[in-house]
Amino acid sequence: YNYGDFGTPPKQSGFLMQGMTAKHFHEGAYYPKGGSSEIAFHIIPVIEKAGGAVLVAAPVSNILTDSSGRAFGVCVHKSSGDIEIHAPVIVSAAGVCNTYQRLGPQPVV
Repeated sequence: YNYGDFGTPPKQSGFLMQGMTAKHFHEGAYYPKGGSSEIAFHIIPVIEKAGGAVLVAAPVSNILTDSSGRAFGVCVHKSSGDIEIHAPVIVSAAGVCNTYQRLGPQPVV
């Protein structure tokens, strides 16, 4: 069993994808000591030192854009009310469909 890594049963996947996944695990899998949370634990100080911020459990209600469509921040929902966070670079980990269909300005062309 390794098709869970790319979401398609082997009989429905291409040979190349199945082969690459099998080869990836052939020599064994590797994980950070302490679990994957160690990656975030060690990268957060780097982000903060560069002037950035890391927010957790902070649902973004929409991406803020100017009249030309350029993103300049996000609106974060908090129990005390929505707050705007402005930044020169906006990175979304919500996936392309969620980012454009749920968070971006409407309508998306």
